[in-house]
Amino acid sequence: MAIILLKSIYQRITFNKTCLAFFLFGIVHCFAQVIIGSLLYSVDSENSALVTSVIREAEVPRREIAWLTGNSKEFKLHLCTNIPFGATDNFCTTVFDSRHGNFSIPVAVGFRRSMDGIRLPRQSSIAHRLPIEPMYNISGQTNGVNVSLVNGTTIFLDEQCTRLLVYPYQIFRAFVREDAALIVFQFWLVCIGFFVIVYESRPHLLATLVARTLVTVWSSYSTWRSGHIANYISHLMIGATSPCDVDMFPTYFRTRIAYEISMLVVNAVGLLISIFLSFKLLKMFCAQARKNIDPPKEIIQIYRLFLGFFVCLQLSAFFLATAMSLWINELIHGAISRISTSSHVYRGLFIATTSLLLPWIAMGWFAVRREMKKLLAAFLFLGVFYIASWAAMFYSLVFRWTFTSWPFFASLAVAAFVMLIASCVLGVVCRKNFDKGLAHFLYVEDVLGKANFQPGIFTNDANDVERASLDSMRILSSKGTKFVVPTNAILL
Repeated sequence: MAIILLKSIYQRITFNKTCLAFFLFGIVHCFAQVIIGSLLYSVDSENSALVTSVIREAEVPRREIAWLTGNSKEFKLHLCTNIPFGATDNFCTTVFDSRHGNFSIPVAVGFRRSMDGIRLPRQSSIAHRLPIEPMYNISGQTNGVNVSLVNGTTIFLDEQCTRLLVYPYQIFRAFVREDAALIVFQFWLVCIGFFVIVYESRPHLLATLVARTLVTVWSSYSTWRSGHIANYISHLMIGATSPCDVDMFPTYFRTRIAYEISMLVVNAVGLLISIFLSFKLLKMFCAQARKNIDPPKEIIQIYRLFLGFFVCLQLSAFFLATAMSLWINELIHGAISRISTSSHVYRGLFIATTSLLLPWIAMGWFAVRREMKKLLAAFLFLGVFYIASWAAMFYSLVFRWTFTSWPFFASLAVAAFVMLIASCVLGVVCRKNFDKGLAHFLYVEDVLGKANFQPGIFTNDANDVERASLDSMRILSSKGTKFVVPTNAILL
């Protein structure tokens, strides 16, 4: 059975040049994106490690949230000990105003230097190798840090300067998690492309196009965003009113933007190639449908709804799992972990969501495929629970703050919410099509597979007696209704 299935999959992938090109393109594109994403992850991790170490050694309060107000030319940086909006009291302190000078003790003249020479360690050994030493005043309190350079000189970052680093600290942490999520996304996209070929699935084909379009749009926005953030951090670190006068990130943003432009180009070219190959595949699917003796149109339409339901489940799984992982990571390791008063509730919801996610997908799959009404009812009930729980999260101030301040998380959260609703709606539509022949159609495929019948792709050889005999065997009946099982259908 397994050998037959593997052989059938291989025949599908190598059926013609279009199928093979689509499959290989997905792998090559994934490989290129993973390489660029890994480089981006590396540079983000290094700079995040640097800022984290400075903040730790300077004993900057970890409870504070950085909040920027204004525009790129005139802005203020506030550090807040509670969510800036929705609180009854003012929990924010202004630590930088681009229109005015320092708010505390100014840094001595002559400290405007580049930190090109800082020895950046591997992330796993940050605490032991970074040449950063806290400095104390006469009362024993930390008033800044000394950062040693490779050339032997030392740069002093005072208390106000280190507090300004809370903003890049939070930004860089978000960058690192975004990089990791996008790398995983590339592997997920390869899996969706695999289902396109194996199932001749038009819904999966549409999903790949939509996914590639979305990731290309995100790459464009992310490239612009990096330049926008670089402007803010430049004002904070080396601007005319900066208390630091130290360029801590001399090459970081240039390197990051270069990688992001490379990723954008690869995504844009990949999208164009994907559109071309998708249209060729769609044309081939239509031609195959006209050549083969297929089931009635009603069965085909129901089957496509089933595939659409399947792809919505896959999309829901990825977006929901990724969004929840980012949210719980921020809740545990971010500044909101010291602000939230309901962390135990959110963690419980995360555990319930992740532990029930795979069973929920399996329930939907088997319920629709085998037309199990009670199981589908349980699936829909759990889906409504997910939707209600996700919607209820917006009553939380910390969730709304994360949603509004982190565009990547907001995009995933919206996508997860939409896919959850789509899965439940398609589940209801599939329920209305029960007892119309789909279950028997899929059952016949299983029987043929167990009988060593290989539902593969056959060559167009008029003299192939085996093909003719197989074609003559494809007509089956169910409850008096005759239909045929296509040879281009694979076991589900």
